[in-house]
Order: sequence, then structure tokens, then C-alpha cells
Amino acid sequence: MGLLIGLDAAPTTLQGLLWGGLAILFGAVFPMGFVLLGVKRGSWSDHHVPDRAVRRWPLAVSALSSAGGLAVLTLLGAPQEMIALTVGWTVALVVMAVITVAARWKISMHSMAITIATTGLAAVHPAAVATWPLVLLVGWSRLHLRHHTLTQLVAGALVGAAAMVVFALLR
Repeated sequence: MGLLIGLDAAPTTLQGLLWGGLAILFGAVFPMGFVLLGVKRGSWSDHHVPDRAVRRWPLAVSALSSAGGLAVLTLLGAPQEMIALTVGWTVALVVMAVITVAARWKISMHSMAITIATTGLAAVHPAAVATWPLVLLVGWSRLHLRHHTLTQLVAGALVGAAAMVVFALLR
């Protein structure tokens, strides 16, 4: 999604790839690298970080990385759509972290992320509404694996949808 929105927002393909690449680097690569390092060191059992009690650290690093990405994109003069996407994503991560830590509840990151991806793409490319069934498919898989309850999935999707409202308002 970051690449597609970057390509849509930038005047050239190369600039779009660079903006999208920066968003992906700070929004996904750095946070996942932190998670995988934690798995390697034994801090958590796997990359899904199933133990809610230790999820605070990956969530904090993800939110801080996204905020750092927002700062870099802003300082480098990224298009408004990229700034809006990063603000929405960062807000969602902060909300997820607060819910996880303060409410002691394992809200679904998968549900949030797929909702952001499908809704963000549809906002830029209306034909991408065809991807919305992926939200249900991901939700079904998380239920089937017994990683989340229906309520946790719906809450994650609502946080993702709220993030895309932020995106829509700021773009």
C-alpha cells in the first residue's frame, strides 16, 4: 500500500518508489526487524508476539519508528498523501498500544493492518474496494487459529478504519 500510494502521490515513478520505500522502511521493516531480533534473543516466542504482556515493546517501537518515519517524510518534503498515510498509521499504532497496555486486551493487529491496507488503497484507487473481502478472510484465519476473539478482530478493524478517516481528512 505504501508503494502504491507513493506512486500515486509523487510526480515521478522514482520519487513514488522512494516515498513509498521510506514509509515501508519505518512502518514495517524497522518494527519487524525489532520483533525478529526479540524472537532470536528469546524475548518472545514468535513474530506474532502472542503474549499480550510483552506486546508493549514491539508496539512502542512500531509507534516510535512510524513517528520517526513521519518526521523524515515531512523534513524531506514528501507529498501530503504520504504524510497523511503515515499520520493515520502512527495514530493507529498508538491507539493499539494504549489498548494493549492500559486495557490489558489483545486487540488484533492483523485486523487493523488489513483494514488500513484495503481501505487506504480504495481511497486512492476506488476499484480496490474489491480487496475488502480480505478483511473478512484475515479475520476468519485469526479466529480459526484461535489467536483472537471476534470482538478483538472487530476492534482492530475499527481502529484501522479510524486511521483511514485520519488519512482521508489529511490528504
